[in-house]
Amino acid sequence: MLSALIIGLFAGSSHGQAFTIESLDGSKQLIEVMPLNYGATLTIKCANNAIHIGNINHLDTVYLINKNFLLITYSFRAGVGLHAAKTLILSVRHRNMYESLHISSLFDTEFMDYSKPTPALIKASAKTTIHEATLSLMGNSIATYKLAIKFHDERKSVNKPKPNYQHDLDTVLTFDQNGNIFYSSEKTISQTLMIVDAKTKNEAKQKIKGVFPIINLGLDKYCYVGGEWYEWNSKYLIQQSYK
Repeated sequence: MLSALIIGLFAGSSHGQAFTIESLDGSKQLIEVMPLNYGATLTIKCANNAIHIGNINHLDTVYLINKNFLLITYSFRAGVGLHAAKTLILSVRHRNMYESLHISSLFDTEFMDYSKPTPALIKASAKTTIHEATLSLMGNSIATYKLAIKFHDERKSVNKPKPNYQHDLDTVLTFDQNGNIFYSSEKTISQTLMIVDAKTKNEAKQKIKGVFPIINLGLDKYCYVGGEWYEWNSKYLIQQSYK
């Protein structure tokens, strides 16, 4: 499960609740996390904008990390034998809400393998894959904020152990005071990519050109384009939320 080592926690998880947050410009602002609708879509509102995230199974946690950031962890539909979750960190500046971080924080698979005769206990956990991120906020001001991420990647197979692996990655993301986001580095991109729309799931080719913030978590990469974090998968940019 995802665990967040956090500073200054003063609100618990909730469903359909409002949180008072200190905007990065110093004013007090309200973020409303609405209950999931019948279409399994989460809506989050602020004074001047709102974001929507679809395909959600349930809201795992919602709480204030400190005065400036709200953290939301949600599980999404990933298929039989799969448990997947994402973590979203929100901030506010000038009455506008920003996705300061939006990453896959848990991907856990467990399958039974009946290809060989094995004891029932071994069959129950024949193949397991785990991708797990642990977050820790550092610093106490806009100028000093950083986000440490410990990323664990593991594959365990009873019947086919040869490709088993275990990798651990420690990385620290910088806070961009202008963009209001946590990121690893900036990358120059000049490439035609397939953009996957979060609302319609439609795909469309688009020329992406410029210098963009990215988050690099081993095999998992994210790119910040047009005020949104996208999963960056080879030739695809997969939108994670929509407005």
